[in-house]
Amino acid sequence: KAAKSVGAVEKTFDAMKVVAAAAVAVFAGKQVVDFFKSGIDASIAQENAMRNLATALDQTGENSATAMKQFKDFADQMEATTKFGDDVVISQVAIAKSFGLSNGQAQDLVKTAADLAAATGDTLDGAVQKLGKTYAGTTGKLDDMVPALRGLSKAQLANGDAVKLLAERYGGAA
Repeated sequence: KAAKSVGAVEKTFDAMKVVAAAAVAVFAGKQVVDFFKSGIDASIAQENAMRNLATALDQTGENSATAMKQFKDFADQMEATTKFGDDVVISQVAIAKSFGLSNGQAQDLVKTAADLAAATGDTLDGAVQKLGKTYAGTTGKLDDMVPALRGLSKAQLANGDAVKLLAERYGGAA
């Protein structure tokens, strides 16, 4: 009788091993699928961001392979040194270009916006929008955070002096 009981327990453990191995295989398979899915999703997001940037550059007549590469390199550098992904950075550059900024001004705005967002807890998009408005001569709530902005004329704001001032104040925060 004892031998039968031991045999039954062994069969039960063998069955449990098979079930456990199957569960591990399913879990591992899901992890592999999720890994590839996240990579594909990231590639799609980056491709969409690059397409939007190309459209923004087309609208200003500045689309070229050189400009696209410079912005891609900028986004890669931002991704390596901040918490913001390259696709997010590229999307924000496209928004900055919609304000009528030069390529250099757009990069400066996005870099400063990343520092501002990190320092204040704002989103990158929110910081880009706030800084973009300064080029139109308005500071909004930014002058509550940095009273020195109140002293800038509309011409100075349009020239990018607010972005320069905020870059000095928050530079390196991201």
